[in-house]
Amino acid sequence: MGKRATFFVILAAILLPTVWLTINILSADSIQCEVCMEFRGRSQCRKASGPNREACQQTATDNACAFLASGMTDSISCAQRIPTRIQFGDEPQS
Repeated sequence: MGKRATFFVILAAILLPTVWLTINILSADSIQCEVCMEFRGRSQCRKASGPNREACQQTATDNACAFLASGMTDSISCAQRIPTRIQFGDEPQS
């Protein structure tokens, strides 16, 4: 096999898995949500997405608590609280 053919085989071996992985990631079904948290008299709402409702809610909760808490102890305490609002993208707005 010539140098040119070897180059194209190596290029295809690199590009095909990369393209396949990119398409699978971009086409993956994901849930959208918004979670509002209240902590120490302040409130914050954050949107997130995830592969399922639990992951989406956890991500949005963590993001909201990142704005409300200072330090790891506060972050854990905030994340353990019940959200004041949870809205999933597949539900009608109320």
